[in-house]
Amino acid sequence: MFGGQGTLTLYVLTEDIEDHERWLGRNFVTYPTVTDEVPTAFTMANDTIAKPFGAIDAPTQGQTVSGSFWNFGWTLAPDSNTTSDAGDILTPPIDSTQWVYIDGVAVAPIGAYNLCWGNVGSPVPAGLCCNDDVACIFGNPTPKPTVTTRAANPTRLRNLDAGRGPIAAYRLDTTTLSNGIHAVVWGVSDSAGRDEEIGSRYFMVLDGAGHRVGRWRGPGFDNAGVSIAPIEVGSKAGAVLRRSGLSMSSPFPMGAPQ
Repeated sequence: MFGGQGTLTLYVLTEDIEDHERWLGRNFVTYPTVTDEVPTAFTMANDTIAKPFGAIDAPTQGQTVSGSFWNFGWTLAPDSNTTSDAGDILTPPIDSTQWVYIDGVAVAPIGAYNLCWGNVGSPVPAGLCCNDDVACIFGNPTPKPTVTTRAANPTRLRNLDAGRGPIAAYRLDTTTLSNGIHAVVWGVSDSAGRDEEIGSRYFMVLDGAGHRVGRWRGPGFDNAGVSIAPIEVGSKAGAVLRRSGLSMSSPFPMGAPQ
């Protein structure tokens, strides 16, 4: 639940129905054969992270859902220091910088943020600090058990200051989806314009609906769900406007001619 420092080496062993086993890894060529037995190693450096991070908690991986349910998760963004000041970097406690993507389509902003799963209240009352599992892990010099009283926030995570919480929620209506497997991802932008994918989940829809996912309709979008916000355009014939990543506020840069 905490840490995130140091090197990890991944070894994967696969087995088929006839009990044949093989180690999987990065391709390694030894003439004239190719093996897949080289493990993958990577180094974690979360203490110096400089972008939003978090996780999706519900639905759980592979969960079967129907009707309408809450898509829960949490997001945090590290500040440049441990002092609350005018230049604080945080995940804005409004829904316009956090978006839900279903099967790769931007569906809607996350409807609620600044919530807390602890016992101090949600949203967090002014003057009190959230003490749910996320806040107690990341909002103390060393992780504490859930619902441990927090009187201050000595960390770089300004979303854990008094009166704030890290939990976000989106009400997902599965009747807008076809039955079967779907994927949900959150895209988050912090107040410094840093973007990141937050978690991902595959889930199974099982109800009587058979509709495709709809598009968000709101400020900056027409009735068909198409963005009408200003975008960059070019004069070269055949150019394609495109945007990559998970920031809905990014302009559409010029793509290659098609």
